[in-house]
Amino acid sequence: AELARVVLWQIDDDGAVREIRNASVVDRPLYLAGEAYWAPPDGEGATWPVGRYIFEIQPNDGGPSRWMGVEYTHVAEAGTAQLR
Repeated sequence: AELARVVLWQIDDDGAVREIRNASVVDRPLYLAGEAYWAPPDGEGATWPVGRYIFEIQPNDGGPSRWMGVEYTHVAEAGTAQLR
């Protein structure tokens, strides 16, 4: 199924969930090809804050969403680069 949209969610340390709105697409041609790179929304800093981010991938046909999570940490604080 072709994708309709991707919704980005952030989960803070207390478990509060918020939808990230107005994130900037960094490379529009790659986005149109199905690969997305986003910068934080205007006014929220130059880099993404440490935390857990969830991508909800919604298909055009109204079927169930697909989900992908990323844990973003500072390498200096963690000691090594980590993906979970």
